[in-house]
Amino acid sequence: MRRNLLLILGIFILGPLICAEKSTKKIGGIGGQAIFDSVAKRPIIKSLEINNYLNANSLKPGDLILEIDKIPVHKMTYGEVLKLVQGAVGTPMSLKVLRYNGIEKYYEINRIRVTLDMQPTWWQVPDYSYYNFVEGINYTISQLKVNGRNSMDTSSKIVGSKDRVYCNFNIRGAYESIYQRTPKGRYSWDCSFVKTDDKSKADGMYNYLVIQLRSYAMKNAQLIKTESLWPEAKTYAIKTKEVSDMTLQNLSINVNLKKEFDKGEKRDLWKVEVQVSI
Repeated sequence: MRRNLLLILGIFILGPLICAEKSTKKIGGIGGQAIFDSVAKRPIIKSLEINNYLNANSLKPGDLILEIDKIPVHKMTYGEVLKLVQGAVGTPMSLKVLRYNGIEKYYEINRIRVTLDMQPTWWQVPDYSYYNFVEGINYTISQLKVNGRNSMDTSSKIVGSKDRVYCNFNIRGAYESIYQRTPKGRYSWDCSFVKTDDKSKADGMYNYLVIQLRSYAMKNAQLIKTESLWPEAKTYAIKTKEVSDMTLQNLSINVNLKKEFDKGEKRDLWKVEVQVSI
């Protein structure tokens, strides 16, 4: 059963490629690969060909596909999804996707055929290992202590950035997990949980995370916990007071709720994120 779920991972590129070799008609798809989300029971975009999707107002890796040509794909089989996706190159297709754990987007695109000899550059998200919130924080700290620098070289690069990369682990409920090199040469880990125009939803997520950190403790450090509240921002901050492990002397853990302008949406959205630096 699990293997079947992994196969639904429709490779929306490779599938069409195989068909195209057997026919003079060029068969296309979304110009990327998708995997099956076994929780949502829908395909989720894994990677996209950069040349077609680099601009902000487009499909993105991580988008959960809700509808293809206005047909809901919930619990569809691989073959059923593939029939909706495949078609002659250049023909139109509509996609309704879910982004940022709450924002629904609707796109009209033309089917794309990407061939192997074109050597396309891919824009993709990694295969995450998932942790619960506290386990994720602890694992993040251990990774930053040991190989924050190496992680910048081995994780999936973010298009257009030399100092930010997707890392290969995430916390359940979050939509993005990123390593970042700061201007001062330190390394941090940013985990984004929600980005929405619904302030109450953002507040709920912020409070959920803070509640878990109120009782957070470390064996090799005493912690100072503070909270700052402003009209359009909140921050729950944890710093070290006394440490027996000197690699933790600059450790900070922040939960942030803030309003920021989203270029893709062209509007202000409420964002909740966790930042760990060391």
